[in-house]
Amino acid sequence: MYWLQLAVTGSSGRLGIVYCEFAVLPKVRFVMKTERGSGPEAVYFAGERMKFAGYAAHDADKVELMMPETPGGSVKTVYTWPDVKVSTQPAYYRDAPAAGTYQAQTRVWFRDAYYDVPCEFTVKPSGAPKVQTLAAADITPSSAVLESKIKSNGRETEAYFMCVDYPSSPNYFGASTISKVPASDEFQKVRITVSGLKPATTYNYMAVARNAAGKTEGSHLSFTTTSIKAGTADFLSLAPATDPPVAVTNAAADVATRSAQLKSYVDPKGGNVEVCFSCCAETSSDTDYFPSTAWSPHTSKAPFQFGVLLTGLKPGTRYKFAVRARNSKGQTVGQCLTFQTGHEKNQ
Repeated sequence: MYWLQLAVTGSSGRLGIVYCEFAVLPKVRFVMKTERGSGPEAVYFAGERMKFAGYAAHDADKVELMMPETPGGSVKTVYTWPDVKVSTQPAYYRDAPAAGTYQAQTRVWFRDAYYDVPCEFTVKPSGAPKVQTLAAADITPSSAVLESKIKSNGRETEAYFMCVDYPSSPNYFGASTISKVPASDEFQKVRITVSGLKPATTYNYMAVARNAAGKTEGSHLSFTTTSIKAGTADFLSLAPATDPPVAVTNAAADVATRSAQLKSYVDPKGGNVEVCFSCCAETSSDTDYFPSTAWSPHTSKAPFQFGVLLTGLKPGTRYKFAVRARNSKGQTVGQCLTFQTGHEKNQ
């Protein structure tokens, strides 16, 4: 508080002294902002932890932080720092309020007078990501491409897929790899391939996204892997072999006038293998020709005996045959052997 002495002269000419009391407010030297500043750059997400930080370059009797409860509402004091000294750095923490733009202010008191210092900040809707689980694509017997749409809400986000069944379930698969989703306010598509699945199996899954503001799970969807068909690369690649298979043609047995039992030995070399018998005749017009048998898929990783009953043969005919085997490393043809069907007896 200051006193001003004034000299006055009355009508009688006498000199009088008048003392006037007044306060001089120093230039405002107190700054209070959010940790992200004040104005358009000060953006938070609903529920996020906020920090108001101040710096005092001048003593103050007290400092009040005032802000509305809702955007556009009237301000009220939410926190007070008493007896603020030079160079102190008061701080206040709180959860960000509902979405909107807030006109807060700092009221700095010097004795019975004060200055208001504005502080503006914006709160956007919750920063937790939004997730849409999409239908699976490019489904094979052992893999599928899972898709989702992710809105990261302005934060760098991680997206992945999870099986919603229990780990003990036969149709369970582990969490997929993680895909990074850039900070954006727009939905972005995520595609992740899951592999090591079982053929003809239904899997239940959901998309998941997480960032610093939280984790969101999408809706539950399902897909069914396709069945494995013999003669396709899917079956062979499902259980890769270490080397091309070993295929040994064995002598035919139980040869009759119109049939014979073809036999062989096959070593799959640790992977899935398909086996058949083929005719060694050069062309289908040869009298000793027979169509190749269907490819037979096998999942045994150990060597095994393979045989087929060949029917529809001609009596009294010599046939040449060989076993064929193929796995993920290649195909092997066994040596050609012969057998002769018997003659029909005259009635």
